[in-house]
Amino acid sequence: PGVLATITDRARSGTVDAATTRGLTVMTSDNIDVLLKEAGKDAKCVEGECEVETARNIGAAYVITGRIARIDQNYSLNIRLLEVKSGAILKAAILDGNSLQEINRGVFFIARDLVDQGVPVPGTLRPEAGAAAFVEGQTLAYELPLPTGREELVVVRFDSRPPGAFVRVDRQLVCQRTPCNARLAAGPHTMEMELLNYDLSSSWIEAKRDGEVMQKLEPKFGWLSVRTGTTGVLLSINGKEQGSSPLESLELPPGPVLVSISDPCFQPDIDKRTIQKARRTDIEMVARPKMARLRMTADSSNGEAVDGEVVIDGLNSGKTGQDLTIPLCSKRASIEAKGETWSADLRLTESELNSIHAKLQLANAPKTTPKWVWWVGGTGAVVWGGAGVAAIMLHNSANSYPPGDPRTAGAVSTGKTMMIVSNVGAAMVLTAAVGWILSL
Repeated sequence: PGVLATITDRARSGTVDAATTRGLTVMTSDNIDVLLKEAGKDAKCVEGECEVETARNIGAAYVITGRIARIDQNYSLNIRLLEVKSGAILKAAILDGNSLQEINRGVFFIARDLVDQGVPVPGTLRPEAGAAAFVEGQTLAYELPLPTGREELVVVRFDSRPPGAFVRVDRQLVCQRTPCNARLAAGPHTMEMELLNYDLSSSWIEAKRDGEVMQKLEPKFGWLSVRTGTTGVLLSINGKEQGSSPLESLELPPGPVLVSISDPCFQPDIDKRTIQKARRTDIEMVARPKMARLRMTADSSNGEAVDGEVVIDGLNSGKTGQDLTIPLCSKRASIEAKGETWSADLRLTESELNSIHAKLQLANAPKTTPKWVWWVGGTGAVVWGGAGVAAIMLHNSANSYPPGDPRTAGAVSTGKTMMIVSNVGAAMVLTAAVGWILSL
């Protein structure tokens, strides 16, 4: 619906363009609905003879109507100019295209030519019926009504740079899209080529057998190309995003433009230029990436600190533990150490130090004895040795006392306690020994 409304608007614009030179007022469907409602008449008629009747009801002299049909993958626009008084078709044209956008490109010229050729200028005679179109293979060809006489008919080849232009000869449409062939009367003719966003090209041509007419059309716009050294940098023109660099041969209307780097990963930059008609403007901008600070550290699986190489997006950038300055929009960081690699995606903040700690599973990491082994083993050895010596000394003391001496019983009891303590110390040493073996 949006494309069809645009096609209708462009047809109306072409009609107005030709109608104003004839002192005619163009009414839209909205205007017609209002007038019919005010007159108390039915506004539901939209096709066939009802269109002429509707035009009579509002006092119109002419009516333009059109239909778009889809045939397989192509579109065809049938547009007609009717005289309201007689109901006669004054002019008709068919515009074929591969898409609705192609129909939209040409409907302005078709509608304008209908009025231009079908409605007489006040004070002149009505023109003859318009050109009859036929198809030869893939080439559209048109045959103009010939003046009286025995003029020789010749086929002329029309082409343009760029292609796709409408061609009028003696103000009659002969080609909807260059390149094309047209059959003309031999001799001089006026010729016009017209393409959307290009200046109208007018000239005299001499129609002769196997003749060719090539016309270079002058654009109403200029071209702009923007490069940034680094590809993929988001660019804006006059505050509107245009895509990523490089931008090549953008078509822009003449006038000042403001080109800016609007990529969140790069420092903003601005370049002001003036686009000139039919001229190329090239801009070279320097894309300076925004930077961020990063510190990466790593430990092995057993808690040992590990030194390694830091790799950012495939480039060696420094060592673990260093404060690195890297592009803000870097995507991936890796640590390479002792044949192992640890990697992670990055999301950096520009205004602060970003810290990342990695845990590496190193197959050849050095084995270390847990601290508890040394503590338990050392304590057990002291207890074992001290209590054992004390037990021996108490045993010797008990044997040195005379029989019946009461100190003998105390020495024996304390000696037994020391032996128990010594055994506990020995058990601690044994436990530490087992722990040490398991840590190897």
